[in-house]
Amino acid sequence: MNSKGELHVGDKIKTRRRTISEGEFTAMVNLSWENSPLHSDQEFAKTTPFGERILGGPCIIPFVAGLSGQTHALWERTGCQLVALLGIEGVRFTAPLFPGDTIWVETEVVGFKQTSKPGRFTVTVKDVLYKQQDSRVILEMQRIVLMQEKAA
Repeated sequence: MNSKGELHVGDKIKTRRRTISEGEFTAMVNLSWENSPLHSDQEFAKTTPFGERILGGPCIIPFVAGLSGQTHALWERTGCQLVALLGIEGVRFTAPLFPGDTIWVETEVVGFKQTSKPGRFTVTVKDVLYKQQDSRVILEMQRIVLMQEKAA
């Protein structure tokens, strides 16, 4: 299975950009209990190789989900509905995320797989999170989502 509706393996979609404000950065640190001085103490962070606070890797994944979740057009092209996120695999953090960074996600369809239940299939997508300042990759991962054909 290499396609469903108008969605094909290799199709890519780019999200809108978003600048991570100081408030959003702080909220993610607080919500996740990432209380290491690397994430919460500006003076300590100046002594690290990063030179300033960075957002912990697990805190970055929700930004990918939020940005890519606004691109419903990707799933609508299947003529089906999104049922659930089944998993996230192969997460790699390749650059730091700082307060004030502007980010966006590029999502690429990498595979389809029929399930044992009629009318259901999975779609695997590769997400790449970039930072605007230098187009560096911050994160790469794959998501597997469950799709359901719409009732006629």
